[in-house]
Amino acid sequence: MKKILSIFTIILLISVCLAACEQSEKTLPEQTPEQTEITLTKDNIRKYLIISGQYGKIERQQKIGITFGYSDFTINIDPAVPGSFYNASITLQVALTKEWDVSSSDPAYSENDGYLTTTIKIPAHGSKEETHSLIANIVFGDHNNQNVRINVLSVSGTFVPAN
Repeated sequence: MKKILSIFTIILLISVCLAACEQSEKTLPEQTPEQTEITLTKDNIRKYLIISGQYGKIERQQKIGITFGYSDFTINIDPAVPGSFYNASITLQVALTKEWDVSSSDPAYSENDGYLTTTIKIPAHGSKEETHSLIANIVFGDHNNQNVRINVLSVSGTFVPAN
């Protein structure tokens, strides 16, 4: 009888231990999912990046009787929220002030179309500054930094918000 009682006690203890283990598993906090990776698009990029631009000072020079204007345009990109960018790049198009074009010596030069179009690789921390040379000839006006329009043409890469 003692053997049966001992076996019954052991079975009862094992049952209680299993029930306690199941209960403790239920009360453990849920594991946090891995960081959410967000695919960057034209529609959501301005949630994650602040994109701005500004014209520089105009310098005038006269060569062979023609007045040329020289200036620059700086694009600033900063993160809008904390996190990291992965394999991210963005193609931007800036409508330049009338009579101004990207200088032929600038890497963003294209056939004097009145636009500055550039593709920028975004570093993991999200901050980037890029300056481009501009030129105008004969008749040109001053820049208006209040009317800068920067259009996002395309975006690639992902963003992982900070915890």
